Amino acid sequence: MTAKAVYLNGKLTSTADVYDRALQFGDGLFETIAVKNGQPALLQKHLARLSKGLATLNIQPVDIDALQDAICKRCAEHPDSILKLIVSRGVSERGYLPDDNSNPNIFLYFKSFHFAFDLQNLTPIKLGFAQVALGTNPVLAGIKHLNRLEQVLGKIEAQQKGFDDCLMLDQQGHVIESTSANVFLLSNNELYTPSLDLCGIQGVVRSLTIDVATELGFKTQIKPLQKADFLNADAVFVTNAINAIMPVGMLEDKEYSVHDWPINLFQEVLNRVYTS
Repeated sequence: MTAKAVYLNGKLTSTADVYDRALQFGDGLFETIAVKNGQPALLQKHLARLSKGLATLNIQPVDIDALQDAICKRCAEHPDSILKLIVSRGVSERGYLPDDNSNPNIFLYFKSFHFAFDLQNLTPIKLGFAQVALGTNPVLAGIKHLNRLEQVLGKIEAQQKGFDDCLMLDQQGHVIESTSANVFLLSNNELYTPSLDLCGIQGVVRSLTIDVATELGFKTQIKPLQKADFLNADAVFVTNAINAIMPVGMLEDKEYSVHDWPINLFQEVLNRVYTS
């Protein structure tokens, strides 16, 4: 196993066609998948979101069963890694209109990664609010398309301000997500997460967390949320496919107490992320 490897349509490669529409227009989708002990975590959820995105963007469908088999085969060769799956619309000449004969290109990017997440290693992160706002587009909301400049700017801002990440707001001032994770707050033992009807990514661990929280008896609401909701919360945490679940220790100047963490929820999400 090498530290990094890229496969294009099943073949090991180090190059891509300069006319690929992913490069020209960001015309495609991606999924970031944790691979632990050779097993791609939450693969069915990732592939379901990918299929939804392909339909939304009117990209020619791919054989999901064959893709799943190919992913599982390669994950066995890269047993502890992060897999970035990219599906582009394919190659075409200049111009926004795709060629009629364009076929999707499938990239599998593997990078070695050591997973060591448990309750003892849940180090609280520090967040701020990003100045750059997310654009709203209900057609693209939820899917992981390749156009991520807002997140790039948000991540640069976080680094410049000394934060681990930034929470991003939409044009109306609603908190949506961080640059690379979904966000939850706990208030009076009730769980809240932002509505993503107009923008933001429907994260696979977000949906898992909502399911687990419901099983554990938390009243969970999906609704528009403001800055004040987070600053007045008892606890805040974020979720994504690689880190699973991470508590927030500080948001701007607001500090949260470790004693208010929903430990049972954290533990159950961690238990399931790499086994479901």
